[in-house]
Amino acid sequence: PPGLEDLATFVRHAKSLKMQGVNVPAIYEYNLEHGYAMLEDFGDTILHKALIRAPKDELLLSKAFEMLKAFQSTNLTDIPRYTEDTTFAEASRFTDWYLPYAKGHATPTGARREWRNLWFDLYPQIAAMPQVPVHWDFHVGNMMVLESGELGLIDFQDVKLGSCAFDLACLLEDRYPVSEHVKQTLIANLAEHHGVATDAFEAAYVLGALHRMFKVTGLLVRLKERDGKEDALARMGEVWQTIARLCEHPVAAPIKEYLNRVYPVYEEKYLKAQKAS
Repeated sequence: PPGLEDLATFVRHAKSLKMQGVNVPAIYEYNLEHGYAMLEDFGDTILHKALIRAPKDELLLSKAFEMLKAFQSTNLTDIPRYTEDTTFAEASRFTDWYLPYAKGHATPTGARREWRNLWFDLYPQIAAMPQVPVHWDFHVGNMMVLESGELGLIDFQDVKLGSCAFDLACLLEDRYPVSEHVKQTLIANLAEHHGVATDAFEAAYVLGALHRMFKVTGLLVRLKERDGKEDALARMGEVWQTIARLCEHPVAAPIKEYLNRVYPVYEEKYLKAQKAS
């Protein structure tokens, strides 16, 4: 409905992406006043489900990677820029929602301020990357496998201008396990595509993935506490496994040190339980 969803932006981006060769749903008719649009039907096969059925099908993953490169090459106008404030606003869902739930009390002001300063200090390594259109949620749940075998992209209305490493982190570090070999191959490929040193690209990739995972910890708690979705925390162990693994990268040392002081029980609470199961 108007005032709740920005249909005009969705329509504008859909038309532009379609014209520039990214396979998004065609828009047949729309009415901005009443908030309606008639879209092309991409079917029911989400890429996530297709990959689970054929977990070694790297062809589908490579198609998603090629779609990412095509998306990053588009020329979208009037899109907001990813900033330090954007990064912290989403990472802060960890201190605003997750920590109070896990610890039983509000996060102290000092710990909140330290979390903010930490992300502002790390942000230059994210901003150093070439700036491209960023889907912001480029994961295997937002791509559809069409009857032709090609992929279609949905949920692109929140596109921003930001790091060329962010969407790759969304694709490879969320909801579907990807082998380390495939990750390193695609990281090197996209770094070369943008003319960036692989080490610098990987640092931005890790920070982007962590930023996203901390956002997810808060989102899952919010879904349970505010929205009453009792099964919302089912993914939490998987999320913390990802955080712990990414925190082993040297660029994440300040984040790991912060966790070890502010929430040192995360490994005991989630990772060991996950391994035992």
